[in-house]
Amino acid sequence: ARSRLADAIRSRDPGALRDAIQGGEGAGLSEGDLAEARGLLAELDAKSDARGKLEQAVRSKDKKALQVAIRVGEAAGLEDQELEEARGALRDEDEKDRARAALAQAVVSKDVGQLKDAIQRGEDAGLPDEDLEAAKKALAAEDQKAAARRRLEEAALIRDIEALEVALDDAGRAGLGADETEAASRILDEERRKAKARSDLRRAMTSGSQDLLEAAIKEGKEAGLKPKELDDASAMLKALDKKSAARKALKEAAVARDVGRLRAALDGAKAAGLDESELQEALRVLAEEEKKAAAKQKLQAACKSRKLDELRSAIKQGESVGLRAKDLEAAKKALAEEQRKADARASLKKAIASKDEKALRSAIQAGERAGLTKKELDEARAALADCSKREELRKHLRDAVTSGSPDRLRAAIADAEAAGFADAAEPDLEAARAALAEEEGKAAARKQLQQAVQSRDIGDLRAAITNGEQKGLTEAELEHARRMLQEEEDRQRARSDLQKAAASGDAGKLRRAISDAERAQLPPEELEEASAALQQTERKDAARKELKDAVDSKQLDRLRAAMEEGREAGLGADDMGDAGKALALEEHKAKARRGLDEAARKHDVGELRAAIAEGEKAGLSKAELASVREALTAEERRQKARDAVAAAESSGDIDGLRAALKAGEQAGLCTGDLSAARRLLGEEQRKASAREALEDAVEDRDLARLREAISEGEAMGLSSRDLGAARKALEQEERKDDVRTRLQEAMRDSDLKGLKGAVRDGEKAGLPTSELQPAKKILDNLESKAQARAKLKEAMANPSCAGLREAIDDA
Repeated sequence: ARSRLADAIRSRDPGALRDAIQGGEGAGLSEGDLAEARGLLAELDAKSDARGKLEQAVRSKDKKALQVAIRVGEAAGLEDQELEEARGALRDEDEKDRARAALAQAVVSKDVGQLKDAIQRGEDAGLPDEDLEAAKKALAAEDQKAAARRRLEEAALIRDIEALEVALDDAGRAGLGADETEAASRILDEERRKAKARSDLRRAMTSGSQDLLEAAIKEGKEAGLKPKELDDASAMLKALDKKSAARKALKEAAVARDVGRLRAALDGAKAAGLDESELQEALRVLAEEEKKAAAKQKLQAACKSRKLDELRSAIKQGESVGLRAKDLEAAKKALAEEQRKADARASLKKAIASKDEKALRSAIQAGERAGLTKKELDEARAALADCSKREELRKHLRDAVTSGSPDRLRAAIADAEAAGFADAAEPDLEAARAALAEEEGKAAARKQLQQAVQSRDIGDLRAAITNGEQKGLTEAELEHARRMLQEEEDRQRARSDLQKAAASGDAGKLRRAISDAERAQLPPEELEEASAALQQTERKDAARKELKDAVDSKQLDRLRAAMEEGREAGLGADDMGDAGKALALEEHKAKARRGLDEAARKHDVGELRAAIAEGEKAGLSKAELASVREALTAEERRQKARDAVAAAESSGDIDGLRAALKAGEQAGLCTGDLSAARRLLGEEQRKASAREALEDAVEDRDLARLREAISEGEAMGLSSRDLGAARKALEQEERKDDVRTRLQEAMRDSDLKGLKGAVRDGEKAGLPTSELQPAKKILDNLESKAQARAKLKEAMANPSCAGLREAIDDA
């Protein structure tokens, strides 16, 4: 037993020491004999426990466990080389802690350079993705913010509404603060106000509303539009103001119904360019008032002449044109008086013819009440008197001839004839009849003058005046007819001038002819054709001027409107040729500008190139093409970057992906263009880390690391080829671990059969000799014991002193 203890102590094998101690105790060795073996076994057990703790701590990568295991190992007297792996793992964990602290500080600082350095340090330290995720997210967020700031600056520089809206949306998603977006938001508000002001100006100009134009111009000024952008609207508002003033003057003149004001208002309305339909009411009122004026003049003449027919005609005409009762009152009164006189005269004549004294007295009284003159009553009074008054009748005849009054002559002649005067015997009667014939000729001439005046026919007027002169009418009686003849001749000349001016198409001649016709008081219907011709001529002149101005302005809408107005005004191809060419050119430019805007919005290289070529063909300026050429250059750079990213994605090469992403960021690619490549880079980096972990685990051949590395590799989607070596190593190490467990159990239980099988399986599994040696020693010991027992059993079965001694010695 002492010999075996010594051998076990020399071997420093814990199993052999336990067996030797157990054998010594069985052999009754003292504690002093066993002390050295027990002390050594305790030392070896402590080192074994320390090694187990070290292995477990290294596998767990727990910093506290590593520190405790190293202290336990140092206390157990393990050599430095046995502690080195744990110390290296502890250093790795310390570096990971420092890397985590750097990551946390970088996330708080939000500095892009610091974040990149911290992420690289964490990756170098082998930190898992979850430890790097916050920093990577913070880096992506800061990259997004930087890109958003660049887009804000670019959009603010070009002051494009769509670009500003997109840039502000990106800034909002990137988390930029209000202080960083304030300038762009203010510019966006300004440009939106300007865009709205321009839209309102166009809508106001299209509507033709004065109020809308005033409001739109005010809004445009407040929005900061340039004066040039307001010129057309201001000109239109000025024209509308002029028209509005003309309408107001027309309305006031129509309400006042003053002929002079109406004519002046109509002239102003035509000069302001009001439509013919807007003049109709004033023209109608003017015609009515002119008719009323003519009716009043006729009433005055009828009241002056006090002729029944003229009074009736004048009153009828006055009523037909709507004269007030006050205007008709004097004529109606005169008509009533003259009617009473006419009735009285008829009664007198009837009474004279009847020679009835009572009738004569009644007729004379009626004549007196009717206001007949004494001369008109004389005949009846003479008839009432005695025939002895014949001399008085002759005197009346002579007086009548002297007076030259047809009525008195007729009365005197009638009285004389009634008294039975004979023609041959009464020279006074003959003279009266001759005088009456002369006066009746004058009366006929007057009537002819009156009819000619009423007809206003130049031939009739000339004939009536000539007849009146021949009949001896006074200048005063002929004056009215002569004045009317002059007026009608003036009108005739005015009509002729109107026709000639309308045929000439000359606006100046038409205006002069119309002015002369208005002074000649031609009726409105006779001026309509010339007015229409003047309006058409003026419209053509205005259309020609607007075409020239539109060509000079190079404004597309104005050119289109001018061409349309020219066609409607009846201009020919010669008048519209230059404007048509200018319109075609400007439409080509406008189309090219729309193509440039569309290509710029789409960011398509081919469309940008085609749009620039079309713009050059259309003659757009270098300044108009400059921004699109810059956009093309930037887009070509971005396209090249996209192609590089796509190629890197196809290859899956980590260095290629990093280089392509860097080039894409420098080219200004958006997050969406780079997200797939970034995701792929992350996956490939994780796969590379997983492959490296697999290689390390295969080299280390630690079961926990192998299982963890294989699980991570499978999660990363690694191929069977990538996982093959690790799986094979895991299978081998699991077999080894199973064999180790069986060896330990068989050694602990001293199971000979189990130990044989475990040793055999351990050799097949490739366990190192150092791990099998203790088991083989125990196996040899157990086999020796088994042989000794068998020999003892056989010796006891076939007892012999020599055999028993030999069996006991072996035992």
